[in-house]
Amino acid sequence: MVIILTMIIERKQCGELKGTGGWIFIYGRRKTGKTFLVRECSGFDDYYFVTRDRTIIDNEGNAISEETLQSLLRRADDRTVVIDEFQRLGQPFMDFLHYLPQSGRVLILSSTLWLSRRLLGRGSPILGKFREFNISLIDIDDVLLSIEGTNRFRLESSVIMREPLAIQFYEKGVTDSTDLAARTVIGSANTIPSLIGEIFSEEERHLSATYEAILSAVASRHYVSSEISSVVFSKKLIAKDDPSLIQPYLNNMLKLGLVRRIKVYGKNRFQYRVSSPLMSLFYCLNEKYGIAERDVSATELRTEIRELMPFLIEDEVRLRIGVILGMEEQIIESVNADAVFLRFKKPQAILEVKWRERVDIKAVEKNLSGFNVKKKILFVPDRMGLTSNALEIWDVNDLLGK
Repeated sequence: MVIILTMIIERKQCGELKGTGGWIFIYGRRKTGKTFLVRECSGFDDYYFVTRDRTIIDNEGNAISEETLQSLLRRADDRTVVIDEFQRLGQPFMDFLHYLPQSGRVLILSSTLWLSRRLLGRGSPILGKFREFNISLIDIDDVLLSIEGTNRFRLESSVIMREPLAIQFYEKGVTDSTDLAARTVIGSANTIPSLIGEIFSEEERHLSATYEAILSAVASRHYVSSEISSVVFSKKLIAKDDPSLIQPYLNNMLKLGLVRRIKVYGKNRFQYRVSSPLMSLFYCLNEKYGIAERDVSATELRTEIRELMPFLIEDEVRLRIGVILGMEEQIIESVNADAVFLRFKKPQAILEVKWRERVDIKAVEKNLSGFNVKKKILFVPDRMGLTSNALEIWDVNDLLGK
């Protein structure tokens, strides 16, 4: 018998939550670790969970009435009270929160992402009474700090494990990130499509095939709207091959955090990326192997995962370095560089990612020599033994902060 202990990743958001007082609206889609984070980091006195049939369960497992909950909230005073899946109590409870004087520390949680966005919008009864606290994917540096092994294994595993549902597939001592990715994708073949279906409201749910087609297109490296619309049109999900027909879908997906939009440097257009690396990997593999509908083995997926991993790494490195530098990331097309970073619309740094064991430093220096910027960054798995007078050479450990 093999006993696998669940990995616990220390998230920066834990400290942020501990330091946030007052009334807080915590939201994010399912399987992002909201409940665990709140239970571990909020310092709650009272915790209530609302079931689908609107039964309210306290921290001792007892059912209480909504009237009792309202009475307890009126007397919150200096206590921290958590209400998980509060939206299930409906409009009357929203109105109650609107009129309730603010006292104590009240945290309300919602996994219904489309409703969360509505409750944060104009006309909501709780608008302005709660601070927003979005819990999404785990930050890449938080995962890196929790994984041991070679730099390559740590970063490739961390990319997948930004998605909290992947943590259950990690086994201490394993050194093959491709195997971890394959087992996670196969083990999530039912979960990931279900998560996408739950994100949208009842009115939008019949359109989920279109949303999934867009995710599949972007995951398969069709990054611009014209290419995405061609893929979706080929599946007969839109009336004609017209990028304007998919723009409302893309806008919704941006608002809900399913995709990211990145400016193309020097061009009046954007590229899109799936926000979750695991979802990106899943939808790309599903497009080719149909893993949501048939059984596949990890061996069958290994080669494809190895080919896709550098693209996932490039996206994560570009995103993380932008955060470290405190600059806007933009993608460069048709030149041998992967990103430019801007401050006040002026280029300050250039990036090339080489996710391989051997790197020709002179070739990279030549590729980046035409850019007049302060920083020229080459990112590699491990910079030991690599030197350059023209480049800053970063590796996996530098993603923890310079």
